[in-house]
Amino acid sequence: MCQYTSDNPKKLMDLQLKYFEKTMGGKYNTWYQTTAYYGCIKMSVKKYKKSKKKAEKLAYIFHGSYERSGDTDDEIKERGKAAKKYYNKFK
Repeated sequence: MCQYTSDNPKKLMDLQLKYFEKTMGGKYNTWYQTTAYYGCIKMSVKKYKKSKKKAEKLAYIFHGSYERSGDTDDEIKERGKAAKKYYNKFK
């Protein structure tokens, strides 16, 4: 896996996206519509993928519905800021 980070970052990102796609629904579903873990809004995977909400809000939803780490609200706010930064960079 490490070879992709230095040789082909796009390929690594594509692999990560495929992993998310596979585990966010279907047979290996790990997506839970919840407001726990600072999730803020219950949202299905289908709606999440098509959502027009701000990147910061989607970062909170992703954390609560998929990742569910032990991060604090302040740490998740930093993720939201990073999501906005990268969204603006790549839009």
